[in-house]
Amino acid sequence: AVKLYYRLTNEEYLAGVESSVTVRAGERTETAVIRALIEGVPPLASNVSALFPSGTSIENTYYEKGILYVTLSKEVLDDSIIASEDYQSPEDYQQAVDEATREMYLRRRLGVLSIVNTIAGSDEGSRVQIMVDNEGSGTGSRMPYETFGFEKRQGEIMEPMGFDES
Repeated sequence: AVKLYYRLTNEEYLAGVESSVTVRAGERTETAVIRALIEGVPPLASNVSALFPSGTSIENTYYEKGILYVTLSKEVLDDSIIASEDYQSPEDYQQAVDEATREMYLRRRLGVLSIVNTIAGSDEGSRVQIMVDNEGSGTGSRMPYETFGFEKRQGEIMEPMGFDES
């Protein structure tokens, strides 16, 4: 049993949901927990929403010096939410694109924080480094904070993160 963090539906916050996670043979516990987050909301959970785009997968996880390195597939950066918006006029189009872009970055930021808070919340003092496998090589690259919607850290590359109360 572990507390998994999902988006509180229609809000800009995460909510913890107690859930049982099945760890497969040869799988790290941390990988199983992150897999559960990516697969979506557990049965019987209400008022919470999944955060990861379809097709997102875990490429790799490993611990080194108190940091869990998590490499996600490039699908985590899917931006099709922006192109999927319908519009009636150029003004409506721009408004729809702006709203979809804000929602995309909100989901990305909350997705990162859901992983970080789930892992760091169950292992006090641990930190998580999120990376993305853009080339399909199985190895990840650290991304700029703004790629995941962290506006206050523009121009900086993501560093390992601990539990975020905000």
